[in-house]
Formats: sequence, structure tokens, C-alpha cells
Amino acid sequence: MERISMEDTAFLQGEEHSESRDGDARQLWVVRPRESFAVRRRTVLGCFAAATLAALALWHRSPSDASPKTAAADDEAEQLWQSSWGSAWGGLFSRPEPKPAPPRGYSEFLSKPPAEAEKMSAKAIKYAESLYNQTVAEAFAALAKLSYCGNLPGIYGTVASSCSLWGVPGVSTTCEKSGFEVVPGFVKTLTVTGQDSLFGYAAKVQGVSEESPVSKGVVISIRGSINSMNSSVMDKKTTVSTDIAGCKGCSVHEGYSEEYGKLKHALDDALIEFDCFPGDCTVHVTGHGSGAAIAAIAAWELSTSNYTIGTSYVFGMPQVGCEKFAEHMNERFTGKEGPIFQVTFGKDSVTRWPFEGNFKSWGVEAHYEDLNTTKPQLCMAGTEGCGVKQYTKYQLTATDHCKSALAPDGDMCKFSYWSMQCYGGLGFEVAQNVMDGYKALPEHLRPLVNWPQPHDMRADHWHPSSKDGEQKKALSHATIAKDYFSMNTLKAFAALAKISYCGPASGVQNSVLSSCKGSSGVCSKAGFGLVPHSVSEVSAPFNGSADAFFFYTALMRRTTADFAKAPYFLPAEACVLAFRGTANKANIRMNQMSSLVDLDDSGCPGCQVQQGVYTAWKANLEEMVVDALGKSGCKPFKANTTTRKVFLVGHSMGGTMMTMASYFLQKAGFQVQLSWILEGGRPGNHAFMDYVYQKMFSETRPVALWHATHENDGIPRWPAASKEGYGYHQMQVFFNSSDASNYSFCIGNGKNDGYADGACGIFRFPRGKLNFRLPSTQHCSLPYAPNGEMCMLGYPSGSFKTDMQCYYGGSIMSRSPWR
Repeated sequence: MERISMEDTAFLQGEEHSESRDGDARQLWVVRPRESFAVRRRTVLGCFAAATLAALALWHRSPSDASPKTAAADDEAEQLWQSSWGSAWGGLFSRPEPKPAPPRGYSEFLSKPPAEAEKMSAKAIKYAESLYNQTVAEAFAALAKLSYCGNLPGIYGTVASSCSLWGVPGVSTTCEKSGFEVVPGFVKTLTVTGQDSLFGYAAKVQGVSEESPVSKGVVISIRGSINSMNSSVMDKKTTVSTDIAGCKGCSVHEGYSEEYGKLKHALDDALIEFDCFPGDCTVHVTGHGSGAAIAAIAAWELSTSNYTIGTSYVFGMPQVGCEKFAEHMNERFTGKEGPIFQVTFGKDSVTRWPFEGNFKSWGVEAHYEDLNTTKPQLCMAGTEGCGVKQYTKYQLTATDHCKSALAPDGDMCKFSYWSMQCYGGLGFEVAQNVMDGYKALPEHLRPLVNWPQPHDMRADHWHPSSKDGEQKKALSHATIAKDYFSMNTLKAFAALAKISYCGPASGVQNSVLSSCKGSSGVCSKAGFGLVPHSVSEVSAPFNGSADAFFFYTALMRRTTADFAKAPYFLPAEACVLAFRGTANKANIRMNQMSSLVDLDDSGCPGCQVQQGVYTAWKANLEEMVVDALGKSGCKPFKANTTTRKVFLVGHSMGGTMMTMASYFLQKAGFQVQLSWILEGGRPGNHAFMDYVYQKMFSETRPVALWHATHENDGIPRWPAASKEGYGYHQMQVFFNSSDASNYSFCIGNGKNDGYADGACGIFRFPRGKLNFRLPSTQHCSLPYAPNGEMCMLGYPSGSFKTDMQCYYGGSIMSRSPWR
């Protein structure tokens, strides 16, 4: 590694050099393989004598170090410096005064013919390979990962411990190997009052090796998006903001710009506290995901304010701004300052997001194909066929966003020893050594030593998208009803419906989130997960009972674009509304109000609906449902920060209510997705059921809703069709046994007469053979439900039972609690 002063770089570029802002020659670290040559520091006597500078520009060696092989390598490297960065990129390495004019080197590069520009870019990338240091990148990955501790007591200790000089065999940190450390006692959190999702920290660092690219200065690390509503809103604010200091005509992601603005005051205070002032301090930035994007904006604004931006590494960064902004970031941080390397992994979809609009990638991308990659592929970010750009949009996946070949444990978001670090303050290496000593403990005692990291304090796997072009394209290619059925999706929504039987209990939210993670479990197999803190639980009154009805809403996110295709057809983001079935006397009284009443909607001529369900919906349920959906991030109008898409699910009376809700929510402006009615009854007459199944969604998909039925359960055929003209559910998935693989489809219409010879699904049984008693195995012991049971009834006693899991939480898929 060699240090080159700014005077030298000016000479190499053939340009005049103006005095640096602090009056001293600024130093630039150039990483070179140690085995190639040993370098002594060059000195500069003055820029006024070109001949003297030319002599001093030669590489100096002791005679013992010199060899023809190393000398040739040095000549090649020096020649590469002059030919690529000197002539092709012009003034990239000379620091301008505040509000600089664009360096002419990059402008010249852009104006070159494509073939020549490509050749020059290749030379620049080759030189960037000598600057990239994997050990330093690992140190920055650890510092970026630590931001996911959030504002917990151990953040100060774990940052200092993870980046200190222990001098103990087997405990050396990546910072120690990189030649720098965090100064003990100089870690400061960056927080915003009332917004837990926004977090970062600043740490004072110092070099302990002359060969380190990180010397005296400050490291800023910003946490990426976590599972929270605030993070969701921030990510979706893709409207560009033009409020960028020193970058005329530039625009950036509005959400990231706003978040930096909120952190700016805390950041300024930290820099002052660390004696880091403009013109006399080097700042390094890091972060993961949206945290990397915010860190990039911070780097630009700090640089414009006369801070020096040192060598930095950011991870899994989305596209931050427009093409103009990308050009300026390239001019400043692809050599002139920094450089800021963008480290990417596999097929990470976040690095290509936002997918639409005038967003452009910038900088040098260091791409790791898998966890075993030891040497990254380097290219200019956004170059076709290189890095993440070598994959099509449909090949991208959110599951690669947290993976890292550089981060501890191979994961940027999840800690192996979360409580020991984020609460206990231990560093990565120390925590590992401590835990090695606990291996002798009985397995049941180990959780007492290390608590698992909460799901809502780490980034989850989701596939970002502002528009659902993937889903729309997939829907246009599927015309057969059977193409829309997914057993994985049915099982996921059945799990969500089952939890609704907990009612208003303390463990509902935990159970919902534990059961429906995007990274593992029943929902991940269906391609989605729920966002923590988006769950809204509601109890609604009816007929004198305060808790007659119970439902909850939550925001769900797709994990990969593959699940936009058949048979899942998932949008990038939507809400789920899960409604409880019959659970009390108020519900029974409502069910008995079975007369049909006019809907009074000119858009649905002749439509009538069940009096009890309709009365309950209009009395207060409709308003409460819309309000809950809004709290979960769904509104009945188009907006950047919310979605209109809603999935509905309910069992028994809950399914009946959700069939009616699909009509009213769609009319209100929501976009009801392919939903699931589980053993639900009939909410309306033939005209109403025809409208829901044949007309309301006909322009988007051939299946309006799936109606799941089981054996000879009578509830799906209640009230009787002959009574005042009740209609039929027309898209039926029928399970004829306790075997989930034994199912058939029954696709009918309003004229289906029921149990005639050869009839399908639930219509194959004469009405006298149907079982209307509750509870029953036909109605509750469903083969696709968690552990084969839907109602959470104390079967076979027939009494309702609230399980302890409803109060303490935990996954619905766990067998032991649900008995």
C-alpha cells in the first residue's frame, strides 16, 4: 500500500494543483499487493518546480527490495495510473472547493465514442481493483451490521469491542486486521425522537497502521429498513426531491432524503463532539439497504460542506437518485474522494430498486456471487451484464438482500448472539468466544444466555416494487381457473384465519407475526411475510355484545418476483383482512337473521343480501374495517406511500362476511385480490353471487374468490338455496377427506341446481346428508389448516377453548400449544 499526496496526483494528471483547504497535502491511500513491491513514502518538496516533481514521482526503494519483477510491476501500475485515471477520468482525485464545477475528466469520458469510453472504463476498473481491500470491506460490513442493534444499551460497547485492538490470538477484529480502531468512549447514537425505525451511529476512529486506508476521522453507519410501518412508508416515497445542496439539476429519492434531513442535526452534533470540523476531518460512511442510500446522501452533503470523505463501503444499496445525481456521485466518489464502493450480493432485488423512473446507479460495484466468493467482480454499477445487472428483473430475489460474503455470520441483518451484543455490548469475536464456553450447558439453558433477535428489529425479505407490472403481466397470461389455485397460499391464509379465533387476546400480534414471516414458515412458502407493527386488531360490537366480532389487518409483502407469477399472483404489497367465524351468541343471533334485503345499488340490479350480515356490516363494521386497513397501510385510493390491494380471509361466518366485504371494499376503491372463503355460508341471492363471481373481477382474473369446502359440511350451503332464492359460491375447491392432496375443483354459476346426479364439490351430497351441527370434523378439522384444526375448539367436547398461545404468542404452526 502506498500513500500518494494530492500534489502528486495533480502532477500525474497534468493539472495545476491548488492548496488543500487545511493547508496541508492531503493523502490518498493506494492499495497494492504486498508481495509485488515494498514501497516507501514519497515526499513532495513543492509544486512550483515541475522537474523536481517529476523526479519525486519515481518509486523509491531500498536496494534490497528492488528486483526486475517488482520493478516491472511498479512500472505497469504507474503506467495504469497515468493512462486510466490521469487521462480518462481527469480531475477525479483533486478535491475542489465547496460548490465545485464538474471535473472535466468525467465529462470528457462521457463524451468519448462508446468503444473508447468502454476501453477507458475497463482501465479505470482495473485500477479500482488495486484500491479494493477485502479485509477493510469486512470491517465496514461489521460496522454496518451493528446498526441493526438499534438504540439498545449495548450499542456503544459492541461497536467499540467489534472494532478494537485486542491483541489476543483468535479474538482479533477485522478492524484490527485493517489497521484501524474505534476510539473507546467515542460512539454516539443518531436518533430521532418518536421515530424508532430511523437509527444510526457515529464512531471516532484512528489508524494504527500506516498502511491503513482508515486513519483519524469518523465513521457513520446508518441502519437499513426494518420491519416497521415507518420504514415501509419511507421506502415507497419514490417521488424525487430536488433539495440537494451543491448539485444543480439533481434529484434523489424523497424518502431517503427526508430521513437524512431528520438525522442531520444529530449527525452535526456528533461531528462537533468528536472535534470533526469541515476542512480538517475525514468521514467514512457505511450502511445496508436504505441505510446505505441515506449514508450516500450524507456523504454528498458533508463533502459539499468541506468534509473529506474517505474510503468507504456500503452494502445492498438501492438506487438513490437521477442520472444527473449519479454523474456527480461518480465524479466525486469514484476516486476523487472516497472511493465509496457499492458491495452487492447474488440476485439482490433491492440494489435495482426503484425499478421505474429516472433512477440511475453510480460508483464501483463489488459483486459477490455467493457466500464462498473470495474475489468480487468489479464494474461500474448499472453496467449491463455485470454485477446484479447480469440478471433479469424476474430473476431477482429479496432473499439475497441480507446475505453477505463479508458480514459476520454471512448475514447483514441477523445476529447469532443478538442479546449478548446489543444488550451486553460484546463484540462479534468476543461473543463467539464466550458462547463457545457455553456449549457445555444443557440445551434448554442456552436460550437464557442468548435471547433471539426480535423479528421487528431486523430487515425482512421482501421484493420491493412501486408498481406491480410483474403481477399484471402474469394475470394477462393465465385464463384457466385452475391456474389460480395454490395449496401453499391456501395453507398460509388458513393459518391467518385460524389466529382470528383468538379474539382480543394479548398474544395475537405476536402469533400473527411469528406465524407469517417472509424468511421462513408457512407464509414464506406462499411468497410473502407480514410487516411487524402493521397488525391492527379490532373488536366490534353488535346486538348488545361489545366483542361480538373480531378481525385484524396487517401489511403483507412479497418476497420475490417469482411469486407474482402463476399460481400465486401476489402483488408486491397488499393488506390482509382476517375475520373470525361464529364464536358467541351475538354471532348466532345474527346468523339467524336470514331474510334477504335489497342492496339498493343500481350497479347491481336485483341484488339482495342476508339481513343479519348486511345489518352488522353497515352498522359499524364497514367503517371500522376501513379504518383498520388504513392503519396497516392500505387506503381506497392511489398513493405512493400506501396500497389499495387487499386480501380477505375468513372461516365459517367470517367467510360469509368476507364475501360481502369483497363487494363493498371493491366499490369503495380498494382492489380486492384473489381471496379465500373457508367453509363460508351464502351472503346473498343469485343476482348478488353472480355479480361477485362473474362480473366484479372479470376484467382482472377469471376467479373472483376461492371457496374451500370439506366433505359434507352443511354450512357452505346455508341458508338453503330454496329459501328466498339464495345463490351459490361458484369457485369451489372441495376436499373429500382429511388428505390435503385429495381435492377437486367445482366451477359453476348461478344456475347450478345443487345436488343433481354428477354434481361436483359440496353439491354432490343430498341436503339430508349434510352436517349442520357445530362443532364438527367436517367444518373444523380441515386438512389444509394448521395441525388439521381450524376452529380452536375443545373438540370433541364441543365447548369453545381459548388456548394459552393466544395470550403468550408464538407460531400457529407449532403443534404442542394447540390442543
